[in-house]
Amino acid sequence: MRFLHGKMKVNKGGKINVTFSKRTRVLIMTDREFKKYRENISFTYYGGHKESPYEFNVPKTDVWHVVVEKGSYNNPEPITASFSATHANKSTHHHPRSLATSLGEADAQLDEQEEEATVEEDEENKED
Repeated sequence: MRFLHGKMKVNKGGKINVTFSKRTRVLIMTDREFKKYRENISFTYYGGHKESPYEFNVPKTDVWHVVVEKGSYNNPEPITASFSATHANKSTHHHPRSLATSLGEADAQLDEQEEEATVEEDEENKED
């Protein structure tokens, strides 16, 4: 299976917004389930075949993986996608991010997100 992938930490009550260029299968899952997906083992996910945009209400605080499938391995579709998150306990909205084409790229995106969150938290603490 060929797919686009991204991950980010989102708190319970937040939303993940995914936009993509054509109807496709969108899967949102935790780290544990994503590992099963990669190993081609039975897994659980939220989503399914969706029209863009797709909005997912986050049921628990976790690192969430966003997978946008690009068709079959032998017949991939030219699909583009991006995602963003709105956190429940803050009024901040993350800028849309492109979905990664590799796990290394997804890890770098998560590191960047965590660094941004630390800077935002430091700025909020200075205001108090």
